[in-house]
Amino acid sequence: MATASVGGTLAMTPFYNFMSEQMITAHPLGGAPMSRDNTGANGATNHLVQVFVGNNTAETHSGLIVTDGALIPGSIGVNPLATIAALAERIVAAYAKKQRPCH
Repeated sequence: MATASVGGTLAMTPFYNFMSEQMITAHPLGGAPMSRDNTGANGATNHLVQVFVGNNTAETHSGLIVTDGALIPGSIGVNPLATIAALAERIVAAYAKKQRPCH
């Protein structure tokens, strides 16, 4: 089984019987969530999704941003495709504006 080969654990969903015993795959999220207080103490990135240098600082690594589902701290209860796409659009627009300010 693929799950066991990568060290995972198969967890049966309550929907297993409801869905005619079909397997489903969860969408992995999290890993580099946005901070609540704009420091590394409560997240990996700031509101512009720049990665913090350390835990207790607002300093970020120059040019290093996160643009995927890692920004979302956990399950949102629905397929995250639209949420991730919306975040990516916001991120690209903010990053482009920062790199080339309008005069």
